[in-house]
Amino acid sequence: MLTVQDVLQMEIMSGSRVHAARQALPLREVKRVSVIEVPVENFVREHELVLSTAVGCGHDTELFCRFLRDVIHSGASALGVATGPHIASVPEDARTLAEQHDLPLIEIPWETRFSDIIQEIFLQIESRQHRLITLSERVQRDLHQLVLQGKGLASLTSTVQQLLGTSVQFAWDVMNEGSRWLDHSSFAGAIPPLSPHPSLPPHWGWFQNGPEMHAAVPVASGARTRGYLLVKVPEGTGLELFLTEERKVVLEHAATACAFCCLRESAVLETELRLQDDFVWSLAQGDFSSSDQMASRARVLGLDISLPYVCLIGKLEKNNPLTQMGNEIPPDLSEAIHHAARKLNKRVLTTYQGSERIIFLETDPEQVMEYVHSFLDQVEEKLRQHHPGWIISWGIGENQAGVHRFHEGYRDARTAFTLGRRQKGPGRHFTADTGLYRALHHLAAHDEMKAITRSILGRLLDYSRRRGIDLIHTFQCYFRNHGNVSQTARELNLHRQSLLYRLRKIESLTGRSLIDADDLFLLQLSIKIWMCEEDGGE
Repeated sequence: MLTVQDVLQMEIMSGSRVHAARQALPLREVKRVSVIEVPVENFVREHELVLSTAVGCGHDTELFCRFLRDVIHSGASALGVATGPHIASVPEDARTLAEQHDLPLIEIPWETRFSDIIQEIFLQIESRQHRLITLSERVQRDLHQLVLQGKGLASLTSTVQQLLGTSVQFAWDVMNEGSRWLDHSSFAGAIPPLSPHPSLPPHWGWFQNGPEMHAAVPVASGARTRGYLLVKVPEGTGLELFLTEERKVVLEHAATACAFCCLRESAVLETELRLQDDFVWSLAQGDFSSSDQMASRARVLGLDISLPYVCLIGKLEKNNPLTQMGNEIPPDLSEAIHHAARKLNKRVLTTYQGSERIIFLETDPEQVMEYVHSFLDQVEEKLRQHHPGWIISWGIGENQAGVHRFHEGYRDARTAFTLGRRQKGPGRHFTADTGLYRALHHLAAHDEMKAITRSILGRLLDYSRRRGIDLIHTFQCYFRNHGNVSQTARELNLHRQSLLYRLRKIESLTGRSLIDADDLFLLQLSIKIWMCEEDGGE
C-alpha cells in the first residue's frame, strides 16, 4: 500500500515538514487525494490525503482546529497545509490536537503546487496497482503449478514461507483430543479462539501463542473450512505493518491453492479408506485363497496383518433414549475407535457393513478379555462425552484371537453378537458366554428335536394363544423358583389356587408331570429350543 511516509519521500514533498503523529506515517494508507477548504462536511473519505490552504480559516486558530477536527473524524490519512498568505504557520493547538488523534499534520511550502503532488501520488498508486496485479498473476500461476504437479501442503507452505519471509504452517480444522486443531506440520500446542483485527479481512483472524503472534487465514472449499494457514508475525512488527497488500494477495492465492490440495488429499484419503474397508471385509469373509495373497494386499494398503487380532462387532441399538438416530452408525464412532486404539497403543482394522461396525483389534492372546474391556471402556467413554444416549451392543470372538484368524474371529463374533443380544439384550457378549445358546441353536436345527418340541409344546402354545394366558412364562417362573408354589404365586401376583390350576393345565396339555425330574428337564429344554426358533431372525 502507499503510505503517508511514502508520499513524504517523494521529491515533490522534499520541503515539507511533519508537525504531529510522526509514528503513524508508515501506518496511514493513502488511496486518494483531495483539496478541501472549510467546510469539510462529507467531502472527505477514509484513506484520503487532504490538501488545504486554510483559506477559510484566516488566522483564526480556533477555526482552524475545528477544520482539523472535521478532517480527523472523516478518517483521512493525513492533512497537508500549505503555509503562506492564509496561515503563516501551523498553530501549536492544532499540533497537539493532531497528535492526540494520531493524524499526521504536514506543513507544505506555499510554492509547491497541489496539482504536482496529486499527479505524483496518482502515478505512484497506479504503479503499485500494476505491481500488485503482476505479483498476483505470478503467485497464482506458481502455486497452481505446484498443485498440478501433485505437490502437497508441505510444498505449498514452504513456497509461501519463502515469499513472505516468515514461518507459515497448515493446520487441519478437525476435532483432536478436545481441540479444533490438528497440526499438519510442527505447530506446538492447542490454538485459542481467533480474534478479528481491523487490518485483516473479515474472515481472517489472529491469536497469540506465548510471545508469538500468528495470523490465521482460512482454507475453505464450498461451505466447509478445511483448515488454516498459520502465519507467524515477526516480533516487533505488528499485523498492520506486516500484512501489506502484497502479503495479503500472496495469502489469498495460497489459501485457494491449499483448498485444491485439501480436496485432492481428501479424495485420495476417501479412496484409500474405501479400499481398506473392502479389504477388511474380505478378511472377515475369508475371501483370500492364501496367506501370501492376503499379506500382499495388506502391504499395498499399508496395513499390518502379521499381528494377533481379536474381532469385535458393534451395532447401535434402536430407539436410543437421547438420540434420533434409530440404528444408524454414529458418525463419531470411528473417531472414538481410533482414539481408544491410540490410548492402548494398539492397531485396529475396521469396516462398516450396513448398520454394523466390524473391528479387528490388535491384542495379546494371553490377555484378550482385558484388552477388549479396556478398549471398549475407552470407546464408550469417548462417545458418552458428546452423546450420552448412545447404546451400542458388541459381539466379541475372543476364542479365535490370534494371527490370521480373521474369518474365524468374525464368525465367532457374529455368533456371540446374535445369540448374546437375543438372549441377554444389549451389552457386551463374548463367545465363551454363549456356549449354552450355541448348543441350543444347533439342537433347534435338528429335525427330530423339532418334532419332540412340537409334540410337547404344540397344545400348550395353542391354548396360550386362544386364552391369552402365557403358560410358558408361568412354567419358567415355577422352574426358576425350584417348584415353590407360594414364591411363584407372589412373583406372578396370582392367587395360590389360580397358580395350581395353571400348573395342572400345563401337565394336561403337555402330558408331562411337573414332579418328575426328566419331564421337567425335557419341558425346559423344549421351551429354550422353541425360543431359539422364535428369535431366529433379526
